Amino acid sequence: MIAADSYLHIPEAYGRWLGGLKWSVGGEAVEFPDGQTFAFGRELSLFLDGFAAGREPIHFAHVLHLVHLLLRGPLSHDVVTPMDLAGSFVALGRPHRNAGAFCATLCDGVPGLPDPPDVEAVCLLLTAGAAVGGYRRAEVEADLVLWEGYDPGDPGHGPAAALAVDDPPMSPAVFERLVLERLARHRPDQVRHWLRLGRPPEPSGRSVADRVEAELPGTVREALEPLLRRPRLSGSAGLLDRLVGALALPPRTLARESLPTGGYADVSNRGHPERLLPGQHAMEPEEFLRRFAENELLYYQREEPHAPESEELVVLIDQGVRTWGAVRPVLAAAAVALGRLADRRGAAMRLGSTVDPTRLLDPLASPADALAALLEASDLSPHPAPMLASALAGGSPRRRDVVLLTHPRSLDEPEVEAAARRVGPGDRLFAVAVDDRRDVQLSEVRRGRPVPLARFRAEPADDHPAAPRPARPGRGGAGAWEGDVEPIGFPFRLAPGVGPTPRGIGPTFAFTESGEWLAAIGPHGVPLAWRVDGSSVEAWPRGLSGGEVVRTVDALLGVAGGFVVIGRLGDGDGDGDRPVAVHYDLAPRRVRSYVKYLSAEPVWDWFYLRESHALIARGPEESWYVDLRTGGRFSSQDRCSSEIVARDLARVEGASVPPPGLLVLHDDDTRPASGPSARLRVGTGTVTLDGVSPPWRPFRPFADGLPLLAGRRLERALLRGDTLALYASGGGRPPRWHVFQGPDPVLLPDRPAPGAGDLTLSADGRLMAVRQDDHRYAVSVVDSAGPPALLTPRAGASGWPHVGLGRDWMALQDGPHATLLRWDGGRLEVRSASGDRAYAYSALFHEGVPASPLVSVARRGSLPAWASYDPRRFKATCRGPGLVAVVDDFGQVALSDSGGTLLCIVLASRGRLAAWMPDGTRFGPAELTGSPPTPGAGERIAAALRGAARGGLAG
Repeated sequence: MIAADSYLHIPEAYGRWLGGLKWSVGGEAVEFPDGQTFAFGRELSLFLDGFAAGREPIHFAHVLHLVHLLLRGPLSHDVVTPMDLAGSFVALGRPHRNAGAFCATLCDGVPGLPDPPDVEAVCLLLTAGAAVGGYRRAEVEADLVLWEGYDPGDPGHGPAAALAVDDPPMSPAVFERLVLERLARHRPDQVRHWLRLGRPPEPSGRSVADRVEAELPGTVREALEPLLRRPRLSGSAGLLDRLVGALALPPRTLARESLPTGGYADVSNRGHPERLLPGQHAMEPEEFLRRFAENELLYYQREEPHAPESEELVVLIDQGVRTWGAVRPVLAAAAVALGRLADRRGAAMRLGSTVDPTRLLDPLASPADALAALLEASDLSPHPAPMLASALAGGSPRRRDVVLLTHPRSLDEPEVEAAARRVGPGDRLFAVAVDDRRDVQLSEVRRGRPVPLARFRAEPADDHPAAPRPARPGRGGAGAWEGDVEPIGFPFRLAPGVGPTPRGIGPTFAFTESGEWLAAIGPHGVPLAWRVDGSSVEAWPRGLSGGEVVRTVDALLGVAGGFVVIGRLGDGDGDGDRPVAVHYDLAPRRVRSYVKYLSAEPVWDWFYLRESHALIARGPEESWYVDLRTGGRFSSQDRCSSEIVARDLARVEGASVPPPGLLVLHDDDTRPASGPSARLRVGTGTVTLDGVSPPWRPFRPFADGLPLLAGRRLERALLRGDTLALYASGGGRPPRWHVFQGPDPVLLPDRPAPGAGDLTLSADGRLMAVRQDDHRYAVSVVDSAGPPALLTPRAGASGWPHVGLGRDWMALQDGPHATLLRWDGGRLEVRSASGDRAYAYSALFHEGVPASPLVSVARRGSLPAWASYDPRRFKATCRGPGLVAVVDDFGQVALSDSGGTLLCIVLASRGRLAAWMPDGTRFGPAELTGSPPTPGAGERIAAALRGAARGGLAG
């Protein structure tokens, strides 16, 4: 920091340009060579004080130049200004502080000092120079000693003899031209307003009104309701109006009247006896009685205080495992509905969630993204007790209504009941409990237990779309994904265990980089995806390149915002196969296929680099680089001018194995290791990690008092975040995975996994997915011994059925189950029966034979053009009047008209039937379709099939 006296030094050349300015002998003023005073130190102090309120100090020579413009005008005449600045300054009484504030706005383009002084110290020294008497000067110098080590005993101290600082950053002519050009942008009345008041003038009346309107406090409704337009919260919008009326909290009981605390403002001849003036009791009884009868007694008039009590509404949202699925949209709508209630009551509102139990957000002071993240978030907490305890323990001077939004089973938890007993004296605790059927109970929690106040079912309001809602992209519809995908998708839930699940050269299941999604490769290369919070299950269409489907999959990689399927195009036998990478980008729901042509290399190591969002395939002779942002492709054998591509290729060439894998070494293995590695001392069972950050100390894990890894060999090692997973075999024990958390290693509970390729970790190491023997996937929190956060279901399509097609009906035989689908009425009619084919069909047709006899049965044969792109998937075809039915290997039956337009896809499973239309219309149980049925779906599908059949008969 520049010393105050050093800052006040006047450069000789600059002072000469301003007329020879220099400090006076006593240091109390700046003067001209002839002794004429230019400005007193006190005036400069006021000017600097106002200037510092607008920006940091500039060179003192420039400050003197500004004062010269105010007192004597400019020295050059190149720039014409609209007013006489010096004349206005003098006419308004030389307001130095206001002028300093205005000049700060004129110096926006002037560089500041690299090490500016303390302005208060400078102003104090300037004021001291103008003081009269040695006592005041000594007092100021003592203050400066405390401020910056100012030494009054130094014979060279003081402004006149200070050490010079750096030269001014701008020449006098350039500085003056800059200031005058900025001054010319102001009208004379604006400059006078600055000099008079020290602040900018107010805008015009209309602008002021607009600004006042913009600065009015918003409402909670305005902050929360726009969030329901977001895709993940759109299911809550139709519930809002019903919940607003149903969740009205009961009014508070009026408190017992307290003694008044106000003063006495007046005297009256009417009032209560206790308010008689004391002097009235001193008169004679007869006189007292007379005055009472004549209303002449005097009473005090009491002034009651007006102090309205403030209220606060605290809404706590349980986002744990019990509220996933159908419960979540109701809880989000309830939070927004309670926001309307807070506006109506004029109460402040706070929002909390189990994601961060100790934090409460103010909707009016929080950005929309933070509120949306709070409402959309999910976590793995078993119950909301920590959040409830934190909210109730905080206390508040306001009367609070705390509302807990949760699942009914959470209210029975002992921890939640214990936390609910901590309600403060001015608080009330309510609970809105929603179960999986969307049954809602509003309760007041007293002494830890809920007392029901209202029960109802959360159903969409009538004025919300009853017509078909478009299916969420990625639900398997042919039109849900854009880009390089097969035209006929998978709108129903498929089980991972249908057919042979691929076990390729790399992992065939993975997390996205964020850990929000888990994806796995199902039979025939179909990607299956689950949200980790259990709210969504999807089967995605396979990648397509040059009319060829990617059905041979070698690996699956999780990337930022999606996945990459690593596969091959060709016969799958390796001869002539071409490597292909299919990128599924979840945000825009877009798929892009990248094919490596003219490649004779059968084996590739695949790397994903998060910082570049790039995919690199490393082969024995070359590496192939794909930029997932732009789609650019490069080869290590090509000349590439991009430094990023060259850096990434060099980084991959120097890695032993793709991450998250570690190179596995044993004992004194001397294989060259570049990149991270895990070394096991077989004799002792000690593990050492090299090349990892943060570093891990060597560790020797024990189990049941014995070295866990002694005598065993490592087959595979994974490291994500602070989680290490080792797959060990040998030693007379079955192979298994062992998981540790570091960098001070702690052995975590085992998660059984059948093989070395049956475990994967999320990018942050927090989640772990295990493929079980029954082809189900279990996702668990690494450091938790509780049940899995997600266990994928077994239910799904199973084998292709026997199909019979008539003019206005279709029969499907799925094992012992038979289903009849008819569309000759106003809506779809579905019947089911069990038994062999003859018995089931007779039972189905017993009550009414279809209007036309059996037309055809599904047989192998020529496929229609729209299904011929994958003859391995589509197995059989049957044709009827105006309709063509094609059965695929997953049990789905695709129905089109004679022109090849897809009308719907039907699935029969264990006596249940589901149907889907390309516009997103869904019919049937959510266990098969993945979402609730669309209102009016039966009528819409029947009309489409009936119209196609009649068109075929007419033709």
